[in-house]
Amino acid sequence: MSEFEKLRETGLTGKQLHVDCIFVLEETSLSLFFAQMASKKTSPKQTTMQPSAMREHDYSQMDVASNTQRAIPKIVKENQELKEKVADLERYTLRWNLKIHGLKEKDDENIREHVVGILSKIALQWADVMDTTVDTVHRLGRREEGRHRQVILQFVARRHRDAFWKITKNCQTFHGLPESVYTNIQFFSALFINNVLSHVIFLSDFSPKVNFYWQRGKRIIPKGHRKGRLEPFRFQIDDSPHSQIRITQQLPQFIPIEASHTADVPMVPLAPNLMPLFRRQYDNNIFTGAKLPDPACYGHTQFHLVPDRYHRDRMMKQQQSDQVEVFLRANALASLFSWTGAQAAYQGDYEDVCRAFVSQAVITDGHFFSFFCYQLNSVALSVETDANNPRKNLLWGSQSQQLFQTVQDGEVLGLNDGVIKLLVQLLMNRP
Repeated sequence: MSEFEKLRETGLTGKQLHVDCIFVLEETSLSLFFAQMASKKTSPKQTTMQPSAMREHDYSQMDVASNTQRAIPKIVKENQELKEKVADLERYTLRWNLKIHGLKEKDDENIREHVVGILSKIALQWADVMDTTVDTVHRLGRREEGRHRQVILQFVARRHRDAFWKITKNCQTFHGLPESVYTNIQFFSALFINNVLSHVIFLSDFSPKVNFYWQRGKRIIPKGHRKGRLEPFRFQIDDSPHSQIRITQQLPQFIPIEASHTADVPMVPLAPNLMPLFRRQYDNNIFTGAKLPDPACYGHTQFHLVPDRYHRDRMMKQQQSDQVEVFLRANALASLFSWTGAQAAYQGDYEDVCRAFVSQAVITDGHFFSFFCYQLNSVALSVETDANNPRKNLLWGSQSQQLFQTVQDGEVLGLNDGVIKLLVQLLMNRP
């Protein structure tokens, strides 16, 4: 009895057959496969087969071939689906990983220990558990003279990787800096405050969310289900600084509130929905970056990284270099107003403040630094509370200053001590 007759008698169908042959069919031509089957030598018993038996034998071969031919499209489809599932699995696994560029390679280095040390300095709140948070660390590719290979690190849990990505995702502007400059920019303030503000309880937030909502003026709603109603303009700021420092005691005011009465504040007669900053007007969120019971309810200093689209080099290429300082001032004004306004709301000062709220900000792209101080003297902005209000909120700021001239062979040239002194002076401001 032939092999095909045995298959037929055992009840195997073409569908069952192609499952067993899936890996053969992927690599071997079906025509060659059946040609080899047909060319097999038959036994003497098969040579003397009767014509009716031969016809039955031919029909069985045709049945198997027909079933297998019909199964080919399904085999191809299943094979493609398997490949896609494997690719998806690989992409999903990569979500536990981060890639580090520009990390200087040394002989006999312990790359895992080195990377864990850097991450501990970037995320001080996880320094004690960093060794168990990071799983594997290795460099990519073969080592070549004069080339520093990229580093891949895998975290134990995806949530750890996502948290670090949020902290460092805006750090693209630091590319090209030596490791010493990059890491010290990240954790210098926290190390310094441990010594300067040791008598004050403080907390550091990384990638916090700061929100403030207020109303100003009135308008007639032009369209929608509230069309024709007289309602106030609604403003909402949703801010995301790189990090911020909060303290339990309020910073002292820079000047008395009464001294702000004579300040000249320009008016901007634009509806909030014309400015991208205020497109979201109805969330009504007020948040300092911490919940109400937190004892560190006053702001000290925020740190902001310049987004890529407002990077100095990019603005110059677009012939908008005159807008660099304008963006920095606008960033500081919006961020510090929303932060101090939220602090005032946490203290129950909704109609107006009974004392000034003071906070500071540092905005940098890693090469240039700008320093700002803000004093909130009033939140009486609605039509009902703004009648004859002489108070003005004040912002003081510096022009952006260059931290260093250039970097050559991993060495910083032309370091500007004045920038470091300003940063120290800002952080030394205490209650």
